[in-house]
Amino acid sequence: MAQITIVGLGPGPWKYLTREALDVLGSAHRIYARTSKHPVLRSPHLRATVVAFDDLDDREGLPSAASQTIAERILDQANRSPEVVYAVPGSPFLGDQSVRLVVDLAAARGFSVQMVAGISMIDLVIQTLRLDPLAGGITIVDTAQLVNRHHDDAERAFDPFSGRGRLIDPTKPVLLTELHDGTPLGRLRDALEDAYPVEHSLSIVVVEESGHVRTETVPLGHLETIDLDGASAGIYVAPVQPLADLPSFDTLRYIVARLRAPDGCPWDREQTHHSMKKHLIEETYEAIAALDENDVGKFAEELGDVMLQVVMHCQLGLESRSFSLEDVLRVVNEKLIRRHPHVFGDVKVSSSADVLRNWEKIKRSESASQNASFSTIPESMPALMRADAVQSRATRYGWTPPDTVPDLSALDHLAAGPDEIKRALGECLFDLVTLARRHGVDAEEALRLATNQFAVRLQRVLDTLQGAHSGFDHLPPDERRRLVRRALEQLSTDELPKAPPTA
Repeated sequence: MAQITIVGLGPGPWKYLTREALDVLGSAHRIYARTSKHPVLRSPHLRATVVAFDDLDDREGLPSAASQTIAERILDQANRSPEVVYAVPGSPFLGDQSVRLVVDLAAARGFSVQMVAGISMIDLVIQTLRLDPLAGGITIVDTAQLVNRHHDDAERAFDPFSGRGRLIDPTKPVLLTELHDGTPLGRLRDALEDAYPVEHSLSIVVVEESGHVRTETVPLGHLETIDLDGASAGIYVAPVQPLADLPSFDTLRYIVARLRAPDGCPWDREQTHHSMKKHLIEETYEAIAALDENDVGKFAEELGDVMLQVVMHCQLGLESRSFSLEDVLRVVNEKLIRRHPHVFGDVKVSSSADVLRNWEKIKRSESASQNASFSTIPESMPALMRADAVQSRATRYGWTPPDTVPDLSALDHLAAGPDEIKRALGECLFDLVTLARRHGVDAEEALRLATNQFAVRLQRVLDTLQGAHSGFDHLPPDERRRLVRRALEQLSTDELPKAPPTA
């Protein structure tokens, strides 16, 4: 059975090799290498023939494709030779995808793999700058991955359905590895400027080909001035303060917790779940209003206000030890996975109707009572919206909406008391919701838009009358009504704005 030995070459010349690596390289007749640019492989002390894969990244187009090709070639060679030595910069498994692929393919084909550790650039940076990665919680980031991802996003070649977050959390210390003279420092600077201010200091550890180690501290905006000719390097980025990381969700959590702290904001400290109910509703409607205006920037701003309400309630829950933000996220994530077995499981669906039927079936199975089908629709919802929700759910149980159009004229002839009138009017409104659903119209939305349109018309009339009649507000009520009625009749609907304004 063939033996594949993967050797870590360390971050620089011979002096950074481990004793085991020296022995393997010294006894090898042929060495396959990820790159021939490493100082060890160009050293006169090395007597073996070096077969490097320098050209694969450019020819294959993507590092992952190059790594796959390298792994397959190493395994093909193992079929012909009892011993194969594959050398990679630094330490195996750190920053080289081809190593993992070689190990996986070798296991599948029954080859033995020996790993020879090497000193990594991470080790050298930590030692040179005297860092404790355990105490500091350092995040290690592959430079090529960061640059490529930022470039893809900038070119709009990213996947909007990946569900991925930011690669770097600037409030945590970060160590960038695998810098070399081929690293596009301008692109790296652009990627880092998405998370850090241009004046933020970077500590750079450079290992020259001679083995000399130098450190430099430069502001992010001057990153391109670093000389990496023939050298490899690592960059340590100190964390920023939480308030400086404005795009972060954790910054919002920090701000809310700070507002609620004993020495925080008096108003925020007075709030309770119940006192904030109205704010949650108001902020939600303001977000809808911005959406109606097709103002994307304002919509994003209003969604931030809605998010603030959620985080504030989670902070209150945390303080009372009743629930936390993590509890909220756990519940909603579990629910979404459980109720979408056609996405996260093996259930097959052919239409949205199938999805809704499955959703309702899952919800019934989750409920302790099989008769609680409508109990989960909040009575605090706006009446028209709740009627629509009840009807929608009823159709999933087999209810068929009536085809009749509500007769509103009968309401004018009712001689009964207020309770009967209320009941009859309620039935008419319920039937109007049925009519709206039949035509694919949101009854709540239709009423809201009609109300807005009426408000626009009336405000325009009032502005005109107040300008034309001095003391209009002090005219007798009958005279004001006459003037308003006549002006409304004369106002052309063509004069109305195309999109109804919102509060």
